[in-house]
Parts: sequence; C-alpha cells; structure tokens
Amino acid sequence: VPPLMNHRPELDGLRALAVLLVIGSHLAVPHMSGGWIGVDVFFVLSGYLITSILVREYGRTSTIALGRFYLRRILRLYPALITMFLVCAIWYQHFATWPPNYTKAVPFTGYLHTVGYGAFYLEDLVLGYTGNPHGALGHTWSLALEEQFYLLWAPLLWLTLKRGWSVAKMAGTLMVASTISLIVGSGPNSGLPLTYYRPDSRANELFLGCLLAVVLPRMQARLSTDRGIANIYSFGGLIGLVGVELFSDMMSRRTLFPLEEVWAGLAAALLIAGLTVGAKRSIVARVLSTWPAVSIGRISYGMYLWLVPIASVLVPYYFFKWGWRLQWWGYALVCLVAIIAVASASYFLIEKRFLRLKRFFEVVPTSPALAGQHAPTRT
Repeated sequence: VPPLMNHRPELDGLRALAVLLVIGSHLAVPHMSGGWIGVDVFFVLSGYLITSILVREYGRTSTIALGRFYLRRILRLYPALITMFLVCAIWYQHFATWPPNYTKAVPFTGYLHTVGYGAFYLEDLVLGYTGNPHGALGHTWSLALEEQFYLLWAPLLWLTLKRGWSVAKMAGTLMVASTISLIVGSGPNSGLPLTYYRPDSRANELFLGCLLAVVLPRMQARLSTDRGIANIYSFGGLIGLVGVELFSDMMSRRTLFPLEEVWAGLAAALLIAGLTVGAKRSIVARVLSTWPAVSIGRISYGMYLWLVPIASVLVPYYFFKWGWRLQWWGYALVCLVAIIAVASASYFLIEKRFLRLKRFFEVVPTSPALAGQHAPTRT
C-alpha cells in the first residue's frame, strides 16, 4: 500500500489552472478557445485522487466503505449544485431554454425539466446522445460524467482489490476501451462531436488518472533520489498542455479532435506526475502552491458551477438591457470578478459548512497505529 500523503497545495493550484482555462474558453478570450482542456485536467486529477484515497482506505481497513464514500461525495458536491439551481430559478426563463430567450418567458416546468438532468447527473447522456442540452445548464455534463465514474469505479475497484486482480491492468483496459470509443465514435467532423460529452468516450481520462494513482507510488520509490525529474515531468506536462491548447485553438476541434483529447490527457498526467514525484519539488509545483493559485483552486468547483449562469446569461442580459458596450477584456474582467465573488461566497457560506460534516463519514483504520492519519489532498 502506498504511504499516506498530506494535503498537496500544488494540486489545488492545478485546479486553479484548469478552471481558468475553461473560463477563458467560455469568455472568448483571444487564443483561448482551446481552454476546454481544463476539463481534461480535472478528469485526470479526479481519477488520480479518488483512486489514491480508495486504495489507501483498502490498505488500512481491508475494504472500501462504499456508503460512506458516496455520502462524502454528496456532501462535497450537492449543496453548491442545489444552491445554484435554486438561485437560477429566479431567472428560470433564461435557463430553461438555450439560447436564452430574453423577451418571452417559458413555463417554469421547462426549468424544472432542465434542472432534473443536472440534479440527477444525466446531462452527459442528454448532450452526448441527443446533441441538445435541453436548457442553459448544459455545463453540468462534466459533473454528471464524474458522478457516474464514482458509481462505477468505487465498487469495481473494491472487487479488483478483493480478488487480488491488478488495478493497473483494470484501469488500463478501461482507459483503452474508452479511447477506442472516442476515436471510432468521433470520425470526421467539422466541429465538436457528440463524443465530447458521452461517458463511454470521455471516461478515458478518468481511468488514466486511476492508472496514474497506482503507477506513481511505484515510481516514487525509484525516483525519490532524483532531484531534477520533477522539473522535467512538470515542465513537460505544462508545455504539452500549452501546445494542445494552441493547437486546438487553431484547429477548432476539426477532424483531429480525438488526437487533441488524448494529447491533453497525457499532458495532464505528465504534469501531475511532475507535481508528485522526485526528491525536490519542481518550480511549477512551487508556483502552483502560491496563495493566489491555492485560493482559486479551493473555489474552483464553485467557479465552474457559476461560469455559465454568470458569463453566458446574467452578465450578457444586463449588458444588453442597459446598453453597456465593453471590449472583450472588459467583459471578461467583469465576468471573472463576478464568478470569483459568487464562488467564494458559495465556498465559505455553503460548501465549507458541509465539508465539516465529512469527518463523520471518514473510515476509521483497523490498525491503532494508523489512527489519526487521513486520506490525501481534499477532493
């Protein structure tokens, strides 16, 4: 069993990088249309952290308490999500249809229909198989995909460990199968294919993170004396992410979309490796551990939740209503400040209160020597 690790602030900083890429893409910042790769970073990181937590739990207790795991996930994700739905209900006529209709109200049942897909984590299936988000809250597709991953992977991981099967082989097989689905299902396209949203074709990066979680501890023992390897990996991963972002910006996700996805996932995995292996922290890790990066990373979930409501609906609505005209950078700045403000309120007033409850559902180690030790970085 790999040793327990403490909270890693650089991984919070990595979340900050990922969410800012996504926001830059949605706000049409020049040369950042490829910022969708931030979602890929989130997927790889989620697979890595969840698997690390569950493998360590199994090593300490010889089982995985699935009920407690799912309760911790609900406490982490659901309060902020439901709050967003409730607040957006005030402007339901703008969220029940897409694009928003600013002149004609729609029935409130239309909004409830939209919320249903998000609240029950079905938006990835809706978008991936119909191509229609059925409302303005389509960005919840990535949350749905992750939740479905939790439901599948936690019991499968428990079974794999219980039977003594190889976790690396299991994760690797699922990753390859999902990648094949991505490549075969995408085909030639002139824009964004539906495989971008489908769970069968996008879970490859989550399973890549799972594979990383069991491979990196083995590498750590071998690389623990290498003082430069962390810089090589982290800079390599960062350059890879920049490269795929610029390439995607130029190609607009035409024809080579599967290649871009695979490239983004591997670059994210290399960057995570650079942040977690080696005898000395990398320069990238030290930058991502700074207060601004860590602070943004901690509220990244709320920033992602409120990105579409603020940047795609509410701010444009009032801009048009009051006749405001700003350059792209002014609009982007207003949106970013609003997103950070609302996400901060969500974190401190809502999320943090429910996060305190998670300790009641932590698994107590069977060994007295391990009592008081905790799972890795917050997720």
